[in-house]
Amino acid sequence: MKLHYPHAEILNQLQTGVIVYGPDTRIVYNNPSAGELLGLSKDQMRGKLPMDIAWHFVDETGCAIPVQDYPANRVISSGKPIKDLTLGVNSSAHPTTVWLLVSAFAQHDSDGLLTHVVVDFHDISERKRAQELQQEYEVLTRTVLDSMSEHIAVLDKDGVIVAVNLAWHQFARSNCKAAEIHEPIGASYLGACHADGPGS
Repeated sequence: MKLHYPHAEILNQLQTGVIVYGPDTRIVYNNPSAGELLGLSKDQMRGKLPMDIAWHFVDETGCAIPVQDYPANRVISSGKPIKDLTLGVNSSAHPTTVWLLVSAFAQHDSDGLLTHVVVDFHDISERKRAQELQQEYEVLTRTVLDSMSEHIAVLDKDGVIVAVNLAWHQFARSNCKAAEIHEPIGASYLGACHADGPGS
């Protein structure tokens, strides 16, 4: 029997994936975007066929997540909604991990009994990759700066320290009395460096 979920015509046009689960975690509705983002066919989504053995959710470190920690199961077991959880999907349908921002919440009847769990998610793969590239760039920059023997401090327009290299930090700790020297990032350069400290 085909479920008539409210506003299904609208949900079917969304780029955001939407899945509605019953209390037994059976999928009772999903829009087309859900299957595309998860890399699952309609039959797999509705449980008629087994999922690809390579299919699984991963956390931000790339580790597989136990089934009991999947969004719908977490909401059912805890009774608490999930908002903006980052999960990856590994599937033979996609050459790389698809990163999703996931939210989920429970629906109850007038007696307070659970009737559905609604999960929605959208693709943040490009943003996640940009973050990873930024982190790689920062690690590379840090490695290069720390390899230099010159004392380097980077300041913003207000004279606040935003970065220092290892040589600067070691020299400053040996020659400056200011407490900020131990944690210089975010401190005023003039406040952190006394007259007997390192020059600019």
